[in-house]
Amino acid sequence: SGGGAAAAQEEGAEALSAFEALPRGSDAADAPPAHLRGGADDEAAMEAELAGTEGPTAKTVLYERTGADASGWESMGVYEEEDLMPDGCYLLVPPVAVADAPAVQLFLWVGDECEGDAAAAAASAATFVEALLPTRSDGLAWTLSVATEAPGEESEDFWAVFESGY
Repeated sequence: SGGGAAAAQEEGAEALSAFEALPRGSDAADAPPAHLRGGADDEAAMEAELAGTEGPTAKTVLYERTGADASGWESMGVYEEEDLMPDGCYLLVPPVAVADAPAVQLFLWVGDECEGDAAAAAASAATFVEALLPTRSDGLAWTLSVATEAPGEESEDFWAVFESGY
């Protein structure tokens, strides 16, 4: 039975070699998102992902609340509607361009079975995103609004931003 494991390992190595041999563009847009490349610190990867090439966020990002004190946020990477679990709390951050208006609308989806205070989660979310946003070109502060969304009662704006991240 050891031969089967060795054969599988050899096949895996061949597949990896074939993948590594694929031509690569030199444009950063050809690279996978930071959280998929691996090897980078999670926070640095999220910050790089948010930085994009056109402003603070070049694409919609969904974060899940994490940590013992529920104040951390972890990027979900590729996501879909089924990822919104009833015991979870999720932060939806739309694309933001530096030249845009100074207001950023964030969405906090709070599951029916989610433990913790929604107001505290909203404050944590705003602090998290504020730390990732660069200084605006006019030197003024960003204005962050956090809309709290409940399962089955989501706004049209929430779904429009959510679906833009697919």
